Amino acid sequence: MRREFTRAMVLQKHQRHELQARDELVMCTTRIRVRLPHEAALGGLPDPIPPHLRASVVHDWELDDMAEVHVADRGAYEADLRRATSQVKFLERLRNEDRAEVGGGGGGGGGGSSSGGVEHSRDGSGG
Repeated sequence: MRREFTRAMVLQKHQRHELQARDELVMCTTRIRVRLPHEAALGGLPDPIPPHLRASVVHDWELDDMAEVHVADRGAYEADLRRATSQVKFLERLRNEDRAEVGGGGGGGGGGSSSGGVEHSRDGSGG
């Protein structure tokens, strides 16, 4: 029973990744275009654009607002990327320091002073 549950969870994870990849592919190949004059929604008449295409077929007066939203989103995503990049660099530096100290502290008597050096280097880099 436990094996079946584990395998079902793995299958679910793979299916979720597959669906997300397909969705991303559809989103990146969908083009936004401006409505043609005969596609304008007139008062009282139904919209000639199908509901599933309304996000990608827009009125020309919507373009400025969409551009502002995209610029704001891009700025937020770039800030998140910079923050994540700095965290990765910090963690890699800590890992490299730990590896260097473990490699340097391989001698019999150097073990005690090596662990003291780790605490000192982390205090120094954190503050």
